[in-house]
Amino acid sequence: MKKRYLLTPGPTPVPEAALLAMAAPILHHRTAEFEAILARVWGNLQYLYQTKEDVFFFASSGTGAMEASVVNILSPGTRRCASGAGSSGSGGPTSSRPTAACR
Repeated sequence: MKKRYLLTPGPTPVPEAALLAMAAPILHHRTAEFEAILARVWGNLQYLYQTKEDVFFFASSGTGAMEASVVNILSPGTRRCASGAGSSGSGGPTSSRPTAACR
C-alpha cells in the first residue's frame, strides 16, 4: 500500500482510519446531521476551553485567521508595526507593509 502524507505542515503520516474517513461521502453543511455534529463540537470546545461563552473557529489556515483579525481590528490608514520570524512569519510583513510606526 502506498503511504500517504499530509503536507501542511509536514510531511505527516496520515493514519489509515483518517484516510478512510476522508473517503466517505461529504456531509452537506446545511443538513440537520451536520448541524447536530457542529453543536456537539461547539459544546466540546466550550468544555475544552472551560468557558460558557461562544467559541469561534475558522475554516481556514492560520494565515486566514490572522488576516481576518487584522482586517477587522485596523481601519484603513491605521499605523501599525509588522514583523516576521521564520518561514511561517514570512507572509505577514509583506502583506501588511510596515509604516512610519516601524521606522
